[in-house]
Amino acid sequence: MPNWLRGDPEHVRKRLEDWTHAVWGWTLPCQDVICVLSRVIPSDDFRIIDVGAGRGNWTRVLSGHFGHDHVVGIERNPRDPLLHFMTFQDWLDENGPLSKRYIVFLSYPPCCRQEGSDLSVEVVDAMVPEQYLLYLGEGSSGADGPPEFHRRLSREYTEFTTVPIPSESPFRLPRPSARMLVRRA
Repeated sequence: MPNWLRGDPEHVRKRLEDWTHAVWGWTLPCQDVICVLSRVIPSDDFRIIDVGAGRGNWTRVLSGHFGHDHVVGIERNPRDPLLHFMTFQDWLDENGPLSKRYIVFLSYPPCCRQEGSDLSVEVVDAMVPEQYLLYLGEGSSGADGPPEFHRRLSREYTEFTTVPIPSESPFRLPRPSARMLVRRA
């Protein structure tokens, strides 16, 4: 057993969280999210846009399930060649506005204390009526997305379904969930 596992339980917990966070990010890919997405796919002409894709774990899983032609991972500082090296706004400028055929996937958007905290609000601004947003995170009481993002979700979106999802740490509270939301007309 490594020495760091024999120490103070709080130190061990922190080290395990740091390791899982470095490898997997904030949420672990799971079948429940694939099922939620499968229920709202509009037709063969769809794209899932993984905004702020981080390490690209979800982009790889979604591409493997739905096909590489249907999934786009956008990250301004990618660590994976699968991801598009650009900001969300740059992607919009290059590809045009969003439409109902795009399902936006947003996992743990940066909160107010982090660089890029305006990303989640940019996403909400760019979405059109009746478009789906799959948001993975802890909600308004958690460590993701600024307050304005959460206020707008409650005002402008209707919840389609919510499922609990695994976290990078069994100690994380509040527990994360996947919320499929649709923008009101």
